[in-house]
Amino acid sequence: MYLPEVLQSAGAMKASLAILKPLLALRDQNRGGKILIGTVKGDMHDIGKNLVSIMLQGAGFEIVDIGLQRGSSEICMAIANTPGDRRTIGNVDNDDAEYENDDRCHCGAGLRSKVKIIIGGAPVSQKFADEIGADGYSRDAVLAVDKVKQFMDRTS
Repeated sequence: MYLPEVLQSAGAMKASLAILKPLLALRDQNRGGKILIGTVKGDMHDIGKNLVSIMLQGAGFEIVDIGLQRGSSEICMAIANTPGDRRTIGNVDNDDAEYENDDRCHCGAGLRSKVKIIIGGAPVSQKFADEIGADGYSRDAVLAVDKVKQFMDRTS
């Protein structure tokens, strides 16, 4: 695909999500837990993040989207400011993203033990997930939902 096609596809996906979101809101939300989702600093792609978000919403999870290109301090602040005991944060889909010194899946004040970090997407791998200390890896949005459910089942 060429860049104009990618942008056109992204626009079509966003338009589709605008139609689907109200329908998903009719379902029983938050029965699965709360999910923080975003991308790390250096990763400005939101197609994968949005696909995973909509799939998780469809599976009954409450989504807190912290946006694009978030540094470690922003991610840790989002974790600290999100109430609830069952939380997962996900989506790093670019292994070229510029990590800050402590962006390799670490947070202070005991926050790291309260979340499971899942990364995914075509450019990353299980090996990369292991290298940065993530708890899980998924190659696509469907498998990401399965991975989140596995983690949530273990914390119930």
